[in-house]
Amino acid sequence: MNVTRWWTQSPPVAKAGTVAVAAVVAVTGLAFCAGLSGSGDPAAAPPAAKATPTPSLTTKAAPPATHVSPKPVTPTTADDDGANVPSPTAQPDPIRDAAVTFVAAWLNTWPQTAESWRANLTEVDPFTRQPQWVTVELAATILDPAAPMDPETVPVGVMSPFVPPKVTLVADGIADVAILVVDQTMDRQHPTPLGTVTVTMVERGRRWLTSEIDWSPA
Repeated sequence: MNVTRWWTQSPPVAKAGTVAVAAVVAVTGLAFCAGLSGSGDPAAAPPAAKATPTPSLTTKAAPPATHVSPKPVTPTTADDDGANVPSPTAQPDPIRDAAVTFVAAWLNTWPQTAESWRANLTEVDPFTRQPQWVTVELAATILDPAAPMDPETVPVGVMSPFVPPKVTLVADGIADVAILVVDQTMDRQHPTPLGTVTVTMVERGRRWLTSEIDWSPA
């Protein structure tokens, strides 16, 4: 009978233990929920770090390039004192150009033979069948079989690069052109004057031809 009573008394004890365990679980759950609710409070959260603004770099645009036209340059030559002086600008001149062409051939004596030198001076135009640089009369004088023009009588020099030819109108269709001949073998900047060759130019048709040659030594 005591054994049976013991089993009869045991279930209340078990119920009481179960209730106590449930109470503990409930209290723990409330505390957990309170913790969760507290963590959601904005005041409890740690303050967020402020973002530091990044300084912006401002690049100024380069000013537009200015185009500068080059200034015209006036050619100069050095005078006797070494100062630069403006060089005369040569304008197209058919009289001067024809005279310079002939005098260049007249001074070009080396390394030609006398025959080739005279042939160059009296070269014939293939269309007109006439001499290109001299008149028919001067060509006959140059090629005269009895006394042909001798290149040995021609000075060994060149036309001056510093003194331009001087053109003088003598009459209608006639002009004299004086050209200074110099020696540049010793000093090209200060050549030695050898003399002046003066050629008489005559107009024949649309061309200017050499009719006479006059050499005056310095």
